[in-house]
Amino acid sequence: LLGLFTAPSAETDVGKEENSRSTWASNVYVSSRTARDHGRSEFGLISNDAQFTVTDVEDSPEGAPRQKVVVRQGLDGDGPEVATIYVPKRGSNKAKLPPDGFGPLSLSLPSLSGCSEYVKDLLHYSVDLTCKTSLAMPACDVTVPEGSVVEGIMDQKPLICINFDDMTMMVPEPQAY
Repeated sequence: LLGLFTAPSAETDVGKEENSRSTWASNVYVSSRTARDHGRSEFGLISNDAQFTVTDVEDSPEGAPRQKVVVRQGLDGDGPEVATIYVPKRGSNKAKLPPDGFGPLSLSLPSLSGCSEYVKDLLHYSVDLTCKTSLAMPACDVTVPEGSVVEGIMDQKPLICINFDDMTMMVPEPQAY
């Protein structure tokens, strides 16, 4: 699952939102048609099929083992590249700060979706998470090829990569806003 979120959503595709603390799911890539169809029909998400190819990379500048995740459109992987993401390798003794994480923490993330070809209404819901969190060390590196559908979203913005371990996520039925 690759989800790109903008937060806070002071301005969305549906207009300006004063004092908003919600996130807007702008692009979602999943490796399952069932997940794609559910995201589209229930939440109006712009969910897309994707193939995720993960390989180990041992030559990171920080000396910590990393993994390279290449995301391509389409389940067969022959579509255009969306992005390449370098993440710390799970299980590495340098992968998390602090090593045991914080928590468990309970988070409630108000979210907006819809206003798409799949669901016309603006939907509001809260994603409730319980998990242990830690910062991924070193931070994630993302490269986006020219012409990628996420090129304008990424625009060399700094990324914070967060590990979510032992996560439970509850998402109630969305409500029209």
